Amino acid sequence: MQYPPHSGIIKIRSFPRWCCLLSLLTLSGCQSPDKKLVSHYGDVSEVYQAYAIQPIETESLTWEDAEVRLLRGNLGLIGASNGILLARENTQRVFLNLMPSLNITANLAKRLTNIGQLDERDLDIGIFSSVSVPGIIQLRLNHYTALLQEVRAAWVWELEKRQRTVQLHQLFIRQKNLDRRSRTLRLSALADSQTGLAGEIVGERPAELERKNRLWALDRDYDRLQLDISRLLGDFSARWTLNTNSLPILYPPHTLPNLTEKDRIAVLWRQLQATELEAARLRERGAVLDYWPDLSLNLTAPPLYQRINGATRDFEGKEITSTFRSTLRVDTSLRNTYRLRQLRRNNAILLARIKEDVASLIQQLKDGQVAYRINAEEAVLVQTQYDLLLQNLSRGGMSNANNKLESLLRLEEQLARIESEQAEIQALFWLLDESKWTRLDFDDLLRSAKEREVRHAFD
Repeated sequence: MQYPPHSGIIKIRSFPRWCCLLSLLTLSGCQSPDKKLVSHYGDVSEVYQAYAIQPIETESLTWEDAEVRLLRGNLGLIGASNGILLARENTQRVFLNLMPSLNITANLAKRLTNIGQLDERDLDIGIFSSVSVPGIIQLRLNHYTALLQEVRAAWVWELEKRQRTVQLHQLFIRQKNLDRRSRTLRLSALADSQTGLAGEIVGERPAELERKNRLWALDRDYDRLQLDISRLLGDFSARWTLNTNSLPILYPPHTLPNLTEKDRIAVLWRQLQATELEAARLRERGAVLDYWPDLSLNLTAPPLYQRINGATRDFEGKEITSTFRSTLRVDTSLRNTYRLRQLRRNNAILLARIKEDVASLIQQLKDGQVAYRINAEEAVLVQTQYDLLLQNLSRGGMSNANNKLESLLRLEEQLARIESEQAEIQALFWLLDESKWTRLDFDDLLRSAKEREVRHAFD
């Protein structure tokens, strides 16, 4: 059976071409997200199941071990490391943008009724390349800005490391206070068993009920501490116990750094403020440079290779043209003028805010020094009372044991409060004390960030 020409019936020999065309349309089209969501849900469920069924073992961490895990797994530090990689890539991008571009185009045109008769003459191909050099002034400004971002990225990572390390130190202090409270409450239970009161009904002894409430609260505090440790370290594979005996002594007793040592205190903090001022100056400088003419270069070349309707065209070097262009923007609408005015207002506010932050920090440090001395004196008195009362109970003097245990618990709570306040004040000075930290330069941080990126890729 024969069909008349142009009847619209697809011939058998053109069927593979139609299949290829339909396949391309299917792959390039949007599909339902259900399958992908099911796949991702399965991945998340595997992680959930792994943490839900795996036994959690207790592992003790010294200060050195905890620091290593912190630098390796903390998400804030990982994000700061990615900022270092991004800063270097942006610096490289300034010059990579000067590389010639390469574009390959292909065009296929055919009537639908003749789609089964495709040949090479129906396919047009072109390979083009161009070079565009931005204005010299703009190029220099972009490069300077990228270098500034590299410096700032290194300082941001350093600040992030200090903040996370200080948080880790405070978790060790919390562990120390909870361990002491646990020992005190165990002593309370032992005293009850020696006096024969442990078997009595709790409701008939309010003091006993209060101690049990404290034990339950202690368990909840341990659970919260455990969660905070795991989040800070970025590791939930074990139940961590912090070895407080390995905790370093930040400062000798009753002493804190002198605020007049400006090359020691708040150096990194002031350096980050300097980057804010320099970034503000660059924004203002960019607005001023918009009034100046800039020089740019464009190189236009013929196609490297081109084929149209089966005819080819080769590259001709003599057809390359270069265009030098100088542009002077006339701000007739005063848009740039208003922008420059607003930038200067913002910069004035920024400078005033920095001055206010400096004054506030100095006042906070001065108040911290006074509070630290007062807390140190209070700590000596409370610690002495606590030790004497503990010795009295340990020697077996059980007269008025319940009252003494209640006093011991109250003294322990006072000690925990005082030590927490002292730790917060020390943390503030420690964070700002340049002599307590070892800095890495940008290249070392960049090398470490690349190693982390490769390691995670293999993981």
